Amino acid sequence: MKLVKYNPDSSDIARMGKALYDYNEELEAPHYKRLSKAFKFVDDNNQIIAEAAVDISFHRLKLKLLYVSKGFRSKGFGKKLMLEVEKFAKEHECSIIVAWTTSWQGEGFYELCGFKEMYKLPLNTEDKFNNKPQSYILYIKDLYT
Repeated sequence: MKLVKYNPDSSDIARMGKALYDYNEELEAPHYKRLSKAFKFVDDNNQIIAEAAVDISFHRLKLKLLYVSKGFRSKGFGKKLMLEVEKFAKEHECSIIVAWTTSWQGEGFYELCGFKEMYKLPLNTEDKFNNKPQSYILYIKDLYT
């Protein structure tokens, strides 16, 4: 036996997903909805203002990516996008939204959107940004409390 490291393509991910699905079928485990979706705001010229990508599984929405274009930051577009993500999560019977971010990107923003910080993992102390230590942060929003 040997270990092979590789960069998976979409067919590799699909194969792994099918194998896990088949295994769950063998176990007669509960079925779960798996869904990926993206959202974006665009201007009149179809230029992207803000966008987000999400995955849903096991009644949990995972925020994979959230980005607001430079000229539109601090103007409410991120929060409007998060309201659409939350609406989508509720439509698909999700109970929580999970978001990982770094302290230099989303710290403070997610609290404004009703998330609670659940875990803060310090990053390598040699990796400083703005002359202070940085962290990787887990945020969760409970949609039904």
